[in-house]
Amino acid sequence: MSNTASDTLSIARRLKAAGVEARQADAIVDAMDKFTGKFVTVGHFDTAVERLDARIDGLEVRIDGLEARIDAVRIELQASIDTTRSDLQASISANQAEMTRFLVIVAGVIVAANALMIGILRFFPADGAFM
Repeated sequence: MSNTASDTLSIARRLKAAGVEARQADAIVDAMDKFTGKFVTVGHFDTAVERLDARIDGLEVRIDGLEARIDAVRIELQASIDTTRSDLQASISANQAEMTRFLVIVAGVIVAANALMIGILRFFPADGAFM
């Protein structure tokens, strides 16, 4: 006899011993037997908790993997930013050097033009009369 059957028989006997008519005791036990399968037992609860724990563990592994990928992308982006920064600084330095050379040339041309002008003006008389 199964454990459930012996439990229902035991309950029916106890009800009858307590003064419940046999038909009523049998009806109560039948009703209880039909609905007890729908109750959540500790075993059911523990199984569900274990399944949820396993799913959570799986999600934690996936999250760890995603965090590792995010860290790798962060490192890659930082390296790209550092390279871009270095390239920009080098480009700015090159442009500054080019601008400095350009300004030196312009200043030299201005000085040369002034010297030429002064040289040409020496050929003209101071009083403004032409020969």
